[in-house]
Amino acid sequence: MQPSPLRNKVILEMKKDSMVPAFSSAAERLNELVSQEAPLKEIAEVVNLEPGLAAKVLRLSNSAAFGGKSIQHIDEALFRIGVKEIRKLAMAIGVMDRVSHLRVKVNWNLFWMHNLLTARLTEIIANTYRPPTGREYLAGLMHDIGKLFLEHHFAQDFEAIMLRAMERSCGMFAAENQLYDITHAEVGSMLCEKWGLHQEIVRAIRFHHDPSSPFCKDPNHPEDEHLLAACICLADALANRVHANIQGAESHDNIQVEALPEWKNFEKQTPISPLDFDLTMEVQKVQDTINSLTHQPVEVAGPQSGKT
Repeated sequence: MQPSPLRNKVILEMKKDSMVPAFSSAAERLNELVSQEAPLKEIAEVVNLEPGLAAKVLRLSNSAAFGGKSIQHIDEALFRIGVKEIRKLAMAIGVMDRVSHLRVKVNWNLFWMHNLLTARLTEIIANTYRPPTGREYLAGLMHDIGKLFLEHHFAQDFEAIMLRAMERSCGMFAAENQLYDITHAEVGSMLCEKWGLHQEIVRAIRFHHDPSSPFCKDPNHPEDEHLLAACICLADALANRVHANIQGAESHDNIQVEALPEWKNFEKQTPISPLDFDLTMEVQKVQDTINSLTHQPVEVAGPQSGKT
C-alpha cells in the first residue's frame, strides 16, 4: 500500500502559516517577564526551554523587518528583534491547545520534557566531538517541532500516526513512513529553513532519524556533515530510554550508550573529550525546570544506571 499524500497539503499550509502553538505555562511566564521589563538574558532562559516559544521568536526574527544572516541560537534571534517586539509577541501569543479533540490522549508535558532533555543531551554529546558552535542546543530543542505543526494544522492525520504507532508498537517516524509521504523530521526542517536557521540545524533536524543518509551533507565542512544529526539521534534515543516521550515513541531499558543502535553513527568520530554525564541528574534538572513553570509535577521513569 502506497503512503497517503500529505506533503502537498503541508507545503500549502506552510505557505499560509508556519505557526505552532506554545505551552501556556511558558507563554504566561514570558508575559510576566516582559511586563516586569526583565533583562533579555532572563527572557532568553524561558524561550530556550520551550520549542513553541522558540518557534515564534525565530519566525518573527526572520520576518521581512528583521531578516538577515542565518540564526544559530535564540539569543541571536532575541537580540535581532529587540525587547519592544518581544513585548508585542508576548501580548499576542497563543497558548497550547491540550488536544482534547483527539481520541488518543497525548501527554504534552512529556513532549516538552523530551525536547528539553534532547536539547541538553545534544549539546553535551556534540561538545564531546567538537568545540561548541551555539547551534547544538537549538537543534535539539527544535528536532520535533514538526510534530507540533502536524498536530496544530492536521490533527486527524496526527491522530492516525499516533494510533498506528501504538498499534504497531513503533515510533512515530516509522508510523509516518507507513502512512504518509512526509515525516515530522522533514516538516520540522522545512519550518526551520523558513525561519532562517543555520543550514546545519536544518539538515540535522531533517536527518535526525537517519544521520548516515548520503543527503545529510555539508559541502563546506564534509568532516562534520553527519555529526549534529547523529548527536540528536543519540540524544533522542537516550530521552526515550528514560521514557521522556509521548505515546508511540520507542523505549530503551537497561541499555548502555555504546549498546544503543544509534551509537554506530559515532564509530568514525574522534572525541576531543570523554563523553561523561549523569543521565539521572540531567533528567532531574529538566523536571525541576518544567515543574517550576507548570506547578504540575512531570515524572518519567529514570534509567536503571544513572551514570552514562
